[in-house]
Amino acid sequence: MFQMITRGLYPTVLMASIASAFGVAVYALIHPPQGYEVIFLLPLAYAVVFCVSVLTVRESPSLLLSGLTAVAYLRYVILTLLLVYNGGYEGRSWQPPSNDSIQYAILLMVYELLAVILAALFLEGKFRKKHTAIVSSGERPIPLWICFGALTFSFALCALTPPALDLVSFVRPTIVEDETSQPPIAILFAMIFVLSKLFLCVGLIHRCHLYKGTYKKIMPWLALIIASVNIAIFFGSNRLAILLNAIVSVVFLFRYFGWRAFMPAAGVLAIFIAVFSIVTEERQYYDSGAPWNMDAADSIQAYTGGTYNVAIGVEVSEMFPEAGKLEVLLYDLVRPTIGLNIISKNWNIVYSNIYFNYRMFVHIDRRSQIMPMIAQSNLFFGPLLSPILSILFIFVGYYLLSKSHFSKQPELSFCMLLIVSRITFIFGQNTMNMMNFISLYLILPVILLYPLANMSRDRRIT
Repeated sequence: MFQMITRGLYPTVLMASIASAFGVAVYALIHPPQGYEVIFLLPLAYAVVFCVSVLTVRESPSLLLSGLTAVAYLRYVILTLLLVYNGGYEGRSWQPPSNDSIQYAILLMVYELLAVILAALFLEGKFRKKHTAIVSSGERPIPLWICFGALTFSFALCALTPPALDLVSFVRPTIVEDETSQPPIAILFAMIFVLSKLFLCVGLIHRCHLYKGTYKKIMPWLALIIASVNIAIFFGSNRLAILLNAIVSVVFLFRYFGWRAFMPAAGVLAIFIAVFSIVTEERQYYDSGAPWNMDAADSIQAYTGGTYNVAIGVEVSEMFPEAGKLEVLLYDLVRPTIGLNIISKNWNIVYSNIYFNYRMFVHIDRRSQIMPMIAQSNLFFGPLLSPILSILFIFVGYYLLSKSHFSKQPELSFCMLLIVSRITFIFGQNTMNMMNFISLYLILPVILLYPLANMSRDRRIT
């Protein structure tokens, strides 16, 4: 599957990234920005930790390890390079973190990288012993008539609930404010529609793979069109979700068509870039008045949980001591999870991420920033156990990656790989958005696929 794409590339690319990391570490040591005197430790940690990866991963890595490597490179090497080149990072808070908090954040990030990558390498070895290849011939997709029926029914639900239609975007986002501010029933109906669309597209791609007739040669290109539709219809305006959909679509094309999927996969990436650019423009993520290096640093900071955001997270407990209570952690895990959120809807508790945004924006009630996982874990468990939440999700990622290899339903396999891809961004995530994503792409799909599969089985029996 994904190993086919990266075979032969990973060791070469990784060695180049390690060499560049050593170079950035030297650059940062010689020219440290004020307040970031030990920032050279970040690229140095990357270089040392991934030297271990070169020695232990002899062949192509899994999707999870490849993604972790890429995101870690952005966070520990590229962002450090930009921070040193820019002379620091201005940030978004009117009350920037103290120099002590920044130094502490750097040490936490080094510790997190060490713990997460070593855990990933351990699980990678166990994963590779169990799964050498994937056999897709035994897959049983949901019948197309059921997928069309589910899509039609879910569209009707959205049509009867106008806010739900606003949450479903086609190429251009139809909503620009926070999606979570919409009514819960509208969010549910919109997600059911998006999942029904995903089920239909995955089923059609699977049937392109099974086709053995006269037009077999054009099937990868037909799969490209279907994958493009899947990417172009999305929930809300989350750019990361669009990226993950494109990544897993490429994985599935190679999984089904081998190297015949090379050019169609390039087409999928081109469609992704187009959709991503349109969403970026609509959401006004990019400030055309800012220099490219400042804008790049800001984007990487937000998506990978950079030093500034970790330092802000470190100071949450100083401003809000109540944020570190275990009941807040319980709320962080329960409230975003479909099913469990029913029992917590009347709890008079605030997310730790809301406390984080209170600290970030001080006297302004904004909730646009994500509290990095290491800062959230440090809030509840202290520095010694600060990587525990990140490691927990790495275990979840490898478990789902293993299950996706032998799932009989390609639709569910696609959803599990979406979650695995999201976990590769674990450094910049927290339990709230991870549990919400798992709910939407695992719990809800299982709830939907079980009755759909039973409908298919009953029809075959009759």
